Amino acid sequence: MRKQAAHLSYFADANKLLVPFWIFSKRGFLLMKYLLTLSLKA
Repeated sequence: MRKQAAHLSYFADANKLLVPFWIFSKRGFLLMKYLLTLSLKA
């Protein structure tokens, strides 16, 4: 039981570190899509 709890807390910490990355990757993806549509229109 104790081992499982430690495992879950490890995942929670990993998620906290990944949140900015997820936000950035989503923004980056939208930015790439926006730039791609602009270049296709040009």
